[in-house]
Amino acid sequence: MSYALTRTSMALDAWTIQALKELSEKWNISKAEVLRRAVRQLKEKAEAEEQIISPLEALEWLQNGGGLVAEDADAFRTEVIANREARKAWWEAWTNILLKFTWFTLIPTSWSTLSPAILRRWKWCMDGWKTRFR
Repeated sequence: MSYALTRTSMALDAWTIQALKELSEKWNISKAEVLRRAVRQLKEKAEAEEQIISPLEALEWLQNGGGLVAEDADAFRTEVIANREARKAWWEAWTNILLKFTWFTLIPTSWSTLSPAILRRWKWCMDGWKTRFR
């Protein structure tokens, strides 16, 4: 790596000097490179910690829209409504088809041609319909 180097002297305790020596031997790099890497890593960690917001700040951010633009929110809302309407229309279409088929097959053309059992069934269906959909 190419650096613009500046010589610096500092006072280190025995443990730190031993740790520098062990790390430099383990990684096969100079003691100065060990210090550079350690400082770089600590700086990146400190910057990452600065970007972390408190829970109250996060709540405030979410309550203010969470970074969502009004146009994006409107587009999403329109898409969700369209999807719901599409499913609703599908369901209503099948419901209407089934109801029309049911009413078509249940409504007699001539009451006199029906047997008493069918008439009882018809009355039972209509009574159930009335109690369910009041």
